[in-house]
Amino acid sequence: MLSGERKDVIRREKEETPHIWPENYYSETDPAKRKAFLEEALKETGGEETEQRKKLFELRYSQDKKGVYADNFLRVWMELKMLTANLGSPLGAKKNKKRALAALHELCLDRSEEFSGEILYQEMCHLTARYILACADDTNYGSFIWGFGKISDEKLRKKIRLDLEQIGEGIPFALGLEEEFRILNKAVLTVKEQYL
Repeated sequence: MLSGERKDVIRREKEETPHIWPENYYSETDPAKRKAFLEEALKETGGEETEQRKKLFELRYSQDKKGVYADNFLRVWMELKMLTANLGSPLGAKKNKKRALAALHELCLDRSEEFSGEILYQEMCHLTARYILACADDTNYGSFIWGFGKISDEKLRKKIRLDLEQIGEGIPFALGLEEEFRILNKAVLTVKEQYL
């Protein structure tokens, strides 16, 4: 849940959906709760799509000895964010393309034989929303410099939109990877419209 004065930066229409599968799974940001929803669905209904979601969950999250989850997809998203800073360099085009393709592999977007396009799209929508929520709640992201001075809500929305456009549209266009980024691009456009 968002805290502080930044609640109005994004439109968050999270409704309580305790027993509606898979809506509850995709509206939840806490990995432990997502896992609980997933395990409940596996027991109640099972099915190939639920198995695919389970496999994606296991690839997306890793857990340390203390039980704290790390979001590997969000880490890859941040690598893509850093990649956007180097897109204009003609000397690094090959390296950037290689890094972008490696990121797509880590996001499972090149595994259409393992996962349905719809499941991947839903997971990318969740990832994009998770990024937006993290940005809206981060005091450093929403400040002028090193956490000092808040930027306006409108400037924060513009900053998040720019990040989304650079990742979802800028990288694929600059590197000629439009087809490879198709699912991520579609998810970014959908979630950007929904939240911003």
